[in-house]
This record gives sequence, C-alpha cells and structure tokens, in this order.
Amino acid sequence: MGGVDVFQIPEAWCAVDAAGAICRANAASVGRFGSDPKGQPATELFGPSVCDALARVRASGQPEAIEGLRGLRWFLSRSGDEVHCLGLPGRSGIVGRALTLVARGAPLPDVLREVTRDVAATWPGTHCVIELWDAEGPMLLTAAPGAAPKGSALLEAAPTPGMHELGPGSPLVKALGAPLGLHHATLFAFDVRGPALRGAVALFLPEPTGAPPGIVSALGDLVAAAVRAWDVEREGRDVAERYRLVTEATQHAIYDWDVQSDLLQWTSRVSEVFGHKVTDELAHEAWWTQWLHGDDLPRVTQSLARALSSGERFWTAEYRFRCADGRYAWVFDRGAIVYDGSRRPVRMVGVMEDISRDRELQSQLNLASRLAAVGSLASGVAHELNNPLTWVTSNLGFAIEELQRLHQENKEARERADEALDALDDARAGAERIAQIVSDLRTFARSDSEELHAVSANRAVDSALAMAHNELRHRGRVVRDLKPLPAVLANEARLCQAVLNLLLNAAWSLAASPGAINEVRVATFTDERGEAIIEVGDTGAGIPPDVLPRIFDPFFSTKPTGEGLGLGLSVAHSIITGIGGTIEVQSAPGQGTTFRIKLPVLKRALDAPAPAPAPKSTSRRGNLVVIDDESAILVAFQRLLGEAHDLRVFERGLDALPSLKENPADLIFCDVMMPELTVAELYQRICDAAPGLGGRVIFMTGGAFTDAARDFLAKTHATVLEKPFSPQYLREVLAAHLEPSGAG
Repeated sequence: MGGVDVFQIPEAWCAVDAAGAICRANAASVGRFGSDPKGQPATELFGPSVCDALARVRASGQPEAIEGLRGLRWFLSRSGDEVHCLGLPGRSGIVGRALTLVARGAPLPDVLREVTRDVAATWPGTHCVIELWDAEGPMLLTAAPGAAPKGSALLEAAPTPGMHELGPGSPLVKALGAPLGLHHATLFAFDVRGPALRGAVALFLPEPTGAPPGIVSALGDLVAAAVRAWDVEREGRDVAERYRLVTEATQHAIYDWDVQSDLLQWTSRVSEVFGHKVTDELAHEAWWTQWLHGDDLPRVTQSLARALSSGERFWTAEYRFRCADGRYAWVFDRGAIVYDGSRRPVRMVGVMEDISRDRELQSQLNLASRLAAVGSLASGVAHELNNPLTWVTSNLGFAIEELQRLHQENKEARERADEALDALDDARAGAERIAQIVSDLRTFARSDSEELHAVSANRAVDSALAMAHNELRHRGRVVRDLKPLPAVLANEARLCQAVLNLLLNAAWSLAASPGAINEVRVATFTDERGEAIIEVGDTGAGIPPDVLPRIFDPFFSTKPTGEGLGLGLSVAHSIITGIGGTIEVQSAPGQGTTFRIKLPVLKRALDAPAPAPAPKSTSRRGNLVVIDDESAILVAFQRLLGEAHDLRVFERGLDALPSLKENPADLIFCDVMMPELTVAELYQRICDAAPGLGGRVIFMTGGAFTDAARDFLAKTHATVLEKPFSPQYLREVLAAHLEPSGAG
C-alpha cells in the first residue's frame, strides 16, 4: 500500500463470532484491552451494557451505539455470523469527526465525503469510495471528481454482503481506481438497516497486497454507525420539531420530570395558563406541590407516590392549583411514567390542563338538570294540588250559597251568618290565589313544548309577574301598565319563561339598593307598526358599556360564583328570536336597565273583553254521570248539583259502563287521568255503551297530561274543564251543554 501502515487506524476494532468470542481484532484494540483479545469471550472484555447490546444487534441485525468499556463509545453492527465492534475514543479520529458533523446537522452526503477525505489523509496513496442504496436504487456514491460512473458501481461488483477482493481487470477498479493510479481494491458490502438500506465501502490501493479485511470492514462499520447516528440525529430533530409544534398548538402546560434527579422542566404555557414565570424555581417537584390546595395536597401526593411505587404506566389526578394571581384553577393532570430495566421510575412526562371552565359548566349543567327535573315534576304537583283545590273551592262555594240562603231566611242568624260569610269569602279568595299559582306553575312546566299558537302576551306577563312576586316584593315596587294587545304567535309557556327571566334579572339588579327607591316597571302596548311590545325596566345599577355586548352570551354572568348560571338572558334571547321576535336593551351605569321585546301579531285581539254570552235556561233536570277517582270531588258534585239534577257518581270508569249502557246520560263528566284505562280507552268504551254518548262527554283535568292524552283531546275536540273550577263556572258549562228541551 505504498508504504502505508494500514494497522495505524486509531480506532479499536474487533469482531465477535457466533460463540461470543473475539475472532479478529486490529492493533489499536490490543492497546485498549491491554493484550491481544483474540479468542477471549466478549463477556470478559466488555461491560454488561455492551454485552446486552451485542445480543440485541445479533438478534435484530440493527446497528447500535452504546457507552461501554473505559469510556469508549462502541458502534456495533452485524455482518453474517459476526458482530463488529468499533470503539471510539470520545470525538477523536475518523468516526469522531464524522459524528461531530452529524451532531451539527450536516447532510449525510457531506458526512460520508468527509469520511473519504479523512481516510485519504490518514493513508496517503489510497482512495475510499462509499455507496448506499435502497430498494429503488443507488442513493449516494462518493468518488473522486470525474470518476463517478453511472449506475450502482459497488453493488454490481459486490451483489452480496461480505468481503470482496478486486484486481486490475475489475470494471469497478478500472472506473474508480485506475484514473488515480490505483489498480487493486478491497470491497466490503453490508446491511445498514437490514435489506431496506445496504451499503458498501471500497478501499483502492496501488499494490495487490490488499488491506486486512478488518480495516475495510471497520470502515464499513464506521459508515453504518455514521448513517445510524445521522438517522438518530434526524429523528431527534424531527421529534424536537414535533414537540415544539405540539407545545405551541396546545393550550396546556407540559412538564418533563426527571424523577431521580428531581429536575422538572416546563413549557412556556405554564406562564400563559397559570401565570407563573418559567424560572429556576420551577425546576423541582417542591415548586409544584407548594401551589396545591391544602385540601388536595395529601390526596394528590399520595396517589402520585402509589403510582410511582407500584409500576403504573400512567398517573392522573384532578386538583386545585394556585395561579400567580392568587386564584385556584381546577387542573386535570395526566402523566406517563418511564421505568428503567430494574422497574425503577426515572421519568414522568405529562400535561396540566386547566379544567376550571369545564367544572363550572358541569356544575351549571347539573343544576340545570335538577331544575329540569323539578320542572318535569311541576305538572304532576299541579295535578295533585288541583284535585283537592277542586273540592275545596266547590265546597266553599256550596257553603257560601247555603249560608246566603239561610241569611235571607233567618233574620236572627244574620249577624253570625255575616261573619261566617266573610270568613268563607276570605278562604275562597285564598283558594283562588292558590289555584292561580298552580295554573302559572303548570304553564311554566310546559316550557319544553315548542308548539306555537295564538297567545295572549298579557296573560304570559301576568303569569311571570305572579311567579316573580316573592323575588320582587322585598326589593322594590312593581308598576304595571298592561294595555290590550293583539294575539301573538308564540308558545305561552316559553314566552312566560322569557319574561320571568327578565323580571328575575331586574330583581337581582335591585338587590344592592334600598327597597324604598327601587322600582320595576312592566308595560305592554302596540307600537306605530302595530307590533306587540313588552317592556321590563328597573331602576337598578345599570350595565357597564363593556359588559353590554355580552349579556346575551350563554353562561356569561356578573354575579358571584354560585349565584347564577349565566343563562337567564341568553335563554330569553333564544326564546324571543325563536318565535320571530326581537329583544333590545337600553342601559347605563346608575340609570337602570330596560329590556324591550317586540313580537309580530296575529289579526285578532285576545285581550279585548269578549261579550258575555246570553244565559241559558237550566230549568230542565238533567241525567248526569260523574267519573273521577277522587271521592271528595264526587261528593262536591253531589252537593252542588244533586238537588237540581239526577246524578250518578263513579270512582272507576269500568263501574260506570254498565250503568251507561242501561241508562244513557245527558252529560258525562269524566276525569282525564283515571286508573286502569287510558282516557282514549275509556272514551271508546263509553262510545260503545250507547249510541251518541261520545258527544256528551266533558273531560276534567288537573294537569299532568301524557303526550298520548294531549293528542287524544286535540283530535276529539272535546270540551275540557280545567280543575279547580268554581260552582258558578260549573253551572255555566252545564247550561251551555244541557239544552232545556232535552239532552244535547
């Protein structure tokens, strides 16, 4: 080789055979091991980590780089049955310089060209060519300028892995060596990443003595190690770039905790989310634990300790974390735990997510769910109240009528009768007020229905005022100015809910002011365009200009935490716009607030007083049947109507059917919610009992309709008597349906 001593390579190199013994070694390895290592077991020469890596490389065929004996970095690669080991003294030598370029991010072609230049500088008079190729063909060929042939030169000369000696007649030598005066070559072909990426190193020499195969295979291992290191660096750069993008894209604080050294690293989001600046103080677990809420600290730290000691892969916890501004944020923390070979926790990487808003929304949804449950029960409660209210009001009416009659007949008892009549009138007024409250409750409980129909806006306002009465009466004076309005196309329950929300908002705005000067104004009228207007105004604190644009946003609230959902105005806005109306607001700090609802109207007016119907004669005695499962209601009917009409009463619908078949009635009062049979089934049985009975049924209800019952009543167009009803109203209904000349 032109007098060049090829054994002067500074890197230690050896090969380990299938039996685990050193089978070949260069001169540098003797100095590293202290004696010629050939024939010695690898387990006696290398540390445990290198031996473990030797086994992995032999099994997988994938090169590895690992720290090992005497501080050397060993690059391991498999060649046939052997594993080649190249030890690098730090960053010195050919491979050291190549790896330095890799670490600096140099392109792989530049790295390998630097290797060929180092080889030429180390062994003057030689020329090194490196080639890489994958399944699609050659990827890289380093050769002297003007001496790079087309195609895959080294692959054609060495189609199979292993060592190849080439003479002057070789096309490869003629193409790449002869122009440089080099007529011999030693070529080593090898796998870099298995069959997917192969490589070859050719060392061209001036003399046929050849280079020891170990030197050339060492160069091959060097190339494989350089490519592998470049892959690792590239993957590391890719991972780092992906990590950077992830940390920028996420709104969460990401941490990396070295469990053994207690080094804790954070992304910049910890400052943006929680307000804590990223400084050296953040670099330890103690910094994190000091900000945990005192009530959460034992639970969280104990669960983390259990996860680390029990070998769990992930740890999760929810806790309160103190922000830089002093407030506590609810946090969802999830960490992935990494263990070493002895199952000792060494690292945990995780994410701290601020879930304060989620928890607040969940709390609000839970409350809304409870309110919805109360609303769904309201109709049933109303039904249960309306039944006893029916016999209370009926019996009160009966008692008043009887006392009035006695008052006229017995002059001596008038004074005592007057006092009793006053007491009964007061009781009746109370019962009627209860009945109105129940009626408003029933209306509001039906707010889940979206059906639109002709509605009296004033009636909806009255109901809302009745329900808000207790909230308003202690905070200020209510001024009502309700003008007659045309009918509007709306849902009465939903319209009532919208107005109620505005009234409750007004009540809250008055809470901080003295009651004597507070006022809530409620007005209805039609504007110049004929639209129905509902105004709700207050003399409260008013709304700041910066808050005004957000008042209709869902969950926006200026109330203290726990005192409101932030849904009232949003729901009101949704209801009004959903029926084709608009809602506007005028407000200024210290000047109160006024909400104005505009609703499109229908042709006819609902609020103008209707002419009183001409009274009908009730002189004819009627044949009446009453069916209701409340016995007290049946008794009330008997007291009110028993003297003037023939009355049969039944607590079970099935018991009434034989009597109706035998003696058909002029009118049948039937409760909608009866046991045993649905209203539709009972009605059909009544129709079957005798011809024409279906048109004589008057249904009674205290509420709690099922969907099926509501649909049935709508289809039959039957008269429905709403409980509770007064004696006078019952007689008016009876007069309207019981003609003097006969049953109708």
